[in-house]
Amino acid sequence: MAFWQQTAAQQKNFKNAVNYEVMGHARCLFSLNYERHIYAFNDILSMKFRTGFGIQKGYIASDDNKYGQRTYLPTVLNLLIGKHSHFAQAGIGYTCLFTSGLKDNTEIPAKEYPRFSGAYAASIGYRFVDDRIILQAYPTFIWEPGKGMETSFGLSIGYQF
Repeated sequence: MAFWQQTAAQQKNFKNAVNYEVMGHARCLFSLNYERHIYAFNDILSMKFRTGFGIQKGYIASDDNKYGQRTYLPTVLNLLIGKHSHFAQAGIGYTCLFTSGLKDNTEIPAKEYPRFSGAYAASIGYRFVDDRIILQAYPTFIWEPGKGMETSFGLSIGYQF
């Protein structure tokens, strides 16, 4: 019992974390994120804010279908419920997408995509914390205005300090 109490006390001192995310809120394959502890409501309920970036290289599918580099900037507000090492987490956020040279000539007339777009996201999942290591798994529901809903599944590993 004393070990768990000590671990919980140590975790309260950690205010920052970095994590490497696969899929999830960023909407790209990989992203690097910084997380900051904002507020502890009590011993089992706390709030964290996360922001990061992900880059997806552009490619040419054909002479008529070209995709430029995409830069994703996710921001997420997470609510954590739990103690010691196991937490349920719920997050809401917004991801900005900056692109260069998105053009699809396979459609008539040719379709040029905007250089900026954004999407809202919500997730609910599980977080495991072991001393300084953070592991997370969560489904993400993404809504982009004008395009509708899509789903993703996020996995991340992080380090808190």
